[in-house]
Amino acid sequence: QSHDMKHPYLGPDGTEVTAGVEEILPRAAFSLPLSHGTVTARPPSRAKLEAARGALAKELGRYPKGFLRKAKLRRVIFCEDLEEGGRSIPSLPNYASTLLVDADASPAFLARLVHHEVFHFVDFADDGLVVVDPAWEKLNPADFRYEGGGRTIRDPKASAPTGPDGFVTRYATASLEEDKAEIFSWLMNDHALLAARSRGDTVLAAKVARIDAIVRAFFPTSPAPYGSWP
Repeated sequence: QSHDMKHPYLGPDGTEVTAGVEEILPRAAFSLPLSHGTVTARPPSRAKLEAARGALAKELGRYPKGFLRKAKLRRVIFCEDLEEGGRSIPSLPNYASTLLVDADASPAFLARLVHHEVFHFVDFADDGLVVVDPAWEKLNPADFRYEGGGRTIRDPKASAPTGPDGFVTRYATASLEEDKAEIFSWLMNDHALLAARSRGDTVLAAKVARIDAIVRAFFPTSPAPYGSWP
């Protein structure tokens, strides 16, 4: 989902989260009428902003020069009480080349979440599609069906790396785009854990290899998205 960034309540504070990614702070509570429901939020407290800003700056700074620009991630909006359709959400990607982040989340959670969201940007930027990938679906057992989208699983515990066979987390069973983003986030957050999970799980191992191939095709000069990156 992409829009021009035109909203009276949003404005930059003159800083960057990391090279090439602008920080935007709400001047007041705001609402954005989007296709899946109205998104609302309010300005973050200074303490929560500083913690969230630090977590994102560190993680976004790990990407090779030019990677985030090619992914069309240009801005981050820090806010609190982020909701979509009246339900709390931790973040929202791909709004006008912008990532909305609820600063109320813990820095440890944000350190993984940001990579999940970065992959959504990559997934959209490479071919304009995020919900259709027949080749990916063929990696799953023939009788498996995704649950209908990330909005069908709201339990925060669903992001723990204890998903069923073939999936790094239960949240990954929600949709193919969430499946991909969850794998990438754990590659970036804890490659050793994902490698251990992949041993003896041929489906998960095939998905890890596919994500690696997608990232290399998207940004050919980059090393693997784990290990070699800082």
